[in-house]
Amino acid sequence: MIPSSRRLACALLALATAVFAANSATVGTGIAQTRLAGPAAEAAPDLRYLSQVGGSLTTMAAINDGDDQRLFIALGARIEVYDVRDADAPQWLGESVALPAAATHMAIDGGKLYATLLGGGLYIFTIEALPEITGILPGLGDGAIDLRVKDGFAYVLARDVGLRTADVRDPAAPRLLAEHRFPSTGDPSRQLALESFDLRGSDLAIAATDPAIHEGPGRWLILLDVSDPERAAEHGRLAFEAPQPRNLVWRDDHIYIDAGALWVVDAFDKRAPRMLGQLPSPEEGLQLGGVYAAGERLIQSGARRDGNVSVLVAYDLEDPATPLPIKIHDNGPFGKVLIAGDRLYSMSDVTASIGLYEFDRFKGPQTRGRLHPPGLIGDIAVGAGRLTMVGRAALWTVALDDPRRVLGRAVMPWSTSRIALRGNLLYMAAGRDGLRTVNMTDPAAPRELEPLPVDAVGSTVYNIMLHGDQAYVLVRRSRAPTDIWILDLTPAAGPVRLATLTLDLGWNDMPQMAVAGSTLLLSSDHGPSSRKLVAVDVHDKLAPREIWRITLPEHVWSLAAGSGSTVYAGTDNAILTLDIEQPDLKIERDRMDIGPADAPRAVRGLTWTGDRLYALLASPRGPDEPQEVGRFANGGTGTLRSIDLRPDGSLRARGALDIAANFNTGAAHRLLVHAADIAVSGGPTGVTLIRRASGRGVFADVFVPWVVAPR
Repeated sequence: MIPSSRRLACALLALATAVFAANSATVGTGIAQTRLAGPAAEAAPDLRYLSQVGGSLTTMAAINDGDDQRLFIALGARIEVYDVRDADAPQWLGESVALPAAATHMAIDGGKLYATLLGGGLYIFTIEALPEITGILPGLGDGAIDLRVKDGFAYVLARDVGLRTADVRDPAAPRLLAEHRFPSTGDPSRQLALESFDLRGSDLAIAATDPAIHEGPGRWLILLDVSDPERAAEHGRLAFEAPQPRNLVWRDDHIYIDAGALWVVDAFDKRAPRMLGQLPSPEEGLQLGGVYAAGERLIQSGARRDGNVSVLVAYDLEDPATPLPIKIHDNGPFGKVLIAGDRLYSMSDVTASIGLYEFDRFKGPQTRGRLHPPGLIGDIAVGAGRLTMVGRAALWTVALDDPRRVLGRAVMPWSTSRIALRGNLLYMAAGRDGLRTVNMTDPAAPRELEPLPVDAVGSTVYNIMLHGDQAYVLVRRSRAPTDIWILDLTPAAGPVRLATLTLDLGWNDMPQMAVAGSTLLLSSDHGPSSRKLVAVDVHDKLAPREIWRITLPEHVWSLAAGSGSTVYAGTDNAILTLDIEQPDLKIERDRMDIGPADAPRAVRGLTWTGDRLYALLASPRGPDEPQEVGRFANGGTGTLRSIDLRPDGSLRARGALDIAANFNTGAAHRLLVHAADIAVSGGPTGVTLIRRASGRGVFADVFVPWVVAPR
């Protein structure tokens, strides 16, 4: 466990126990397990969960109550808490334990934080600096598109299911009250697709779409009486013609619907709401998307088509039937917006950051500060007791023994696809910006060395691998050929290019690399009939040359060089052991099947450590498979497998742990091993850290819900 440990271990154990008690049938073991030495221990896995850091920013909640001003951020598999009293310098306070999946929506009510999670479940937390779980209601969050909580009752809107209501007055024992469905007026057998909702007092306003009506009044506003949450009753409906409604706000007697433009509804008579019309765009060429209430103001988010510059539009509601745009604020970038009192928070996917703004009654939102939490992580590097992570345009360094201890954070002026670390020098494959080298001696103040630019317009540096004092860099040209750069890493001023070899590896593939002795191996896959393994002799680093190609039976997701002339290739459902010194064969020497051919678990990462092979497996679910609590939606779980090499050269599975990892997003996935610590990059779920257990004796593993029982 990480050194802050006792409190975190207790929290993990409390979480596991709570989850097990709440839903032992669906969440996994959920208990602390002790392994004993001896014959039985030989089959036990030697991997255990250590920690998790980073991930996608998904949603926010905020408190704005005098001196208590806090922002809660769903980041990957955790909820982080920041003190934002000083908006110019927000302070990190703490975080929750790792959750079964990312939170999709959050709300605060009655001194508790509520969150729906991907894959289902409503989780209830304390709102301390270290949020602790007090209750779980499995299944309530399935398909959730919005959440409201008021006076001890939770309302969850699910697009294709309807409205779920729950009694959460006892947060330790929440219970489902009812599910309310909304049939089409034209055909009661057809259900409306729900889009968004807002709560005012004991009434709900819901925007819905009739999926069978593509032209004409196929959009609906439904007003619902929830004074008895167990028996919701409709007040009335209003059909209108508009593009897809994104969201709505109910303020006093008027409802404002964002549906491409801003639509205004008079809801004074809830049984017969009437459309007042739509407002013209406050500026030509403005694309609008999202409306929010802010005291005496209405805020709408949008973007200018020329350059896609994000904006916020502030409206005066002195005449609520005809809101007047008074200010267009374009200091973005803006994304998902949250308003709490006189504060506005905007979560940006572009910069993986959160902007903090304050309202001025006349000037609109004023920029104050910006949070840069470790967001969607593209690649990782491990070394010198540090974990270095790169995002879209940001660079973070954290301590391996305590991943919440940030050693440095910087914004990079280029986008990076792959990084590699040698000592204190970080090498970054920066696309059209070439290869960048950064001195990380002081992680808080990274210093760039001389870059290596690409040779031609349109070429991109997209992968790098280090091998001793040399590096191999893949450069994609504007046409099919791929250049292989061989670099000398010893000059203090930065790497020097020694040679370039041009190979036809195809354009649509993603070549993998490994080095065995003086042979550089690259996978090439641009079609079922052209899956190749290419060998390059790099003994003479000034004159590299291709020496052979072989056809592989499956797509190769990853390569790892073992001992001597052994190379491991990770395919869709197997690990192939290849001996590259057999010129007459050059075929698989051994095969370890990961799963049946019709249910592949693609090997997305392989690492050979000298005595063991580690494999990062992706096991995506099909579209018809159910969402499960404890599984990450859209990508299933990833699995980290530890594999021993038998004396006869064959592979033997040592153990495995399931981890939250979404592999269906195109995000980078990486497996790195440093000493006894293993870092796994899982795209939107961030980075998982796992420790290899060493020695014999007794040790305890505490599993959080998304790390299921070892196999």
